[in-house]
Amino acid sequence: MVLHDQANSDISMFLFDFLSKKHHFRFMNGTYEKALQQLLNGEFAPLSHLTGNPANSGDVCAATSETAKEYFKNSSEKVALIFQNEASLERFFKEVPEVAWDLFGAADKHIIVELEGANQMPYGDDYVGCIVATDQKISNIVGRVKAPLMIVGGAIKTRIRLSVKGQVKIIAG
Repeated sequence: MVLHDQANSDISMFLFDFLSKKHHFRFMNGTYEKALQQLLNGEFAPLSHLTGNPANSGDVCAATSETAKEYFKNSSEKVALIFQNEASLERFFKEVPEVAWDLFGAADKHIIVELEGANQMPYGDDYVGCIVATDQKISNIVGRVKAPLMIVGGAIKTRIRLSVKGQVKIIAG
């Protein structure tokens, strides 16, 4: 009888675990679609809803949307732009110092490299934090939106500022 109860308990736990994961997938899938639609509409969306990872903090918006441009002009909060790859970063800026590529390549985690001289307004006159996506999910999202993502409220604290002349300044938090 004890063996029979243990077997039923194991089956019950397996079914509970399986159904929980299936329900979680449905929930995350619906959350992802809603967040992606927000991005495509030019609105902010939680990054964690797009990646399915609660560790990805902050809200993102297409950097070329009016919402993002207004936020950048009117907020004193630091923002960063997430680029799909190095080529998209190069298209967004007039000039990217060679040392920026070394920093992106050497980083084992995301770092923010602040660059000046963006081709797009309102970003052109200020230093703008830049991240090249290393996570495939995030890279795919940036590709679907067809624009860099502006992230606000993210947890990345290390910022390195580069002038066009290649002068480096490390900024913490």
